[in-house]
Amino acid sequence: MTAPIVVGTDYAQITVTIDLEAPADVLRVRVGALSPAKAEQCILVDDVVLERVR
Repeated sequence: MTAPIVVGTDYAQITVTIDLEAPADVLRVRVGALSPAKAEQCILVDDVVLERVR
C-alpha cells in the first residue's frame, strides 16, 4: 500500500496520475478524508474517471 495522495483545493479540477510499478488488474481508489476530524468538513466529488494509459 502506498501513502495517500493528499489534494486540497476548492472548486477546482484535479488530475492525479498513478504510475503502477507492475501490471495490475485492480486499482482501488478511495476518495475522502484522512481523519475523522477532517471528515466533518464537506467533501464533494462530482466525477471520477479512471483510464488505463498504455
